[in-house]
Amino acid sequence: MAPRTTGETWPERLAADIGGQVKRLRERPEWSISAQTLANLTADLGHEVARSVIANLESGRRANMPLADVLVLAQALRVPPGMLVFPLGRFETVEALPGRAVDTSEAVRWWDGQRRPLVPVVDKGRVSDAEQLDGERESYGVHDLFLHHWHLIDEIRSVQAWAKRATSKDRWMTQLDAARAELEEVRGEMVRRGLVLPVLDGEGADSGNGK
Repeated sequence: MAPRTTGETWPERLAADIGGQVKRLRERPEWSISAQTLANLTADLGHEVARSVIANLESGRRANMPLADVLVLAQALRVPPGMLVFPLGRFETVEALPGRAVDTSEAVRWWDGQRRPLVPVVDKGRVSDAEQLDGERESYGVHDLFLHHWHLIDEIRSVQAWAKRATSKDRWMTQLDAARAELEEVRGEMVRRGLVLPVLDGEGADSGNGK
């Protein structure tokens, strides 16, 4: 299935595709809400997307889609923001960049920082190829560190849960100690790079509250 192509320009087409996704999610059988209810939910979040704006968006009459609207609509609809922009499982391809249709799963991985840029960026005359690659590695390297950190936190929480139910805890405690040691190494690298560390709870897992 291909995405809709309403709109003459890429921003118009992108806004139309996002609008179609908003409408589908708003009317999903398991949690159907009106456009006014959705508008109210965005207002509760501190940035109202008015019912008339939602109607224009869903009908393809809106020419652009501010990032602020994407974020509050995603939260109000209880989906990741990327699902509004790149509806994984709905379309085989998306026009992720002007005139460039790519596999939807690759677009999502790019959004999530799990793959390098969708297309090579050539900037001859201003920076060298080596400088360009160094900059790319640095920015994606930071994201890779945080991905590794989050995965280790998930592992620690899972092992903690299994250890509580296990009769023999030795195996789980060994795995827990290893995960915590690896997490400490990752956090050490974050410190060396001058990054802000995620807050950990008393059990050595990410508290998730930013405090």
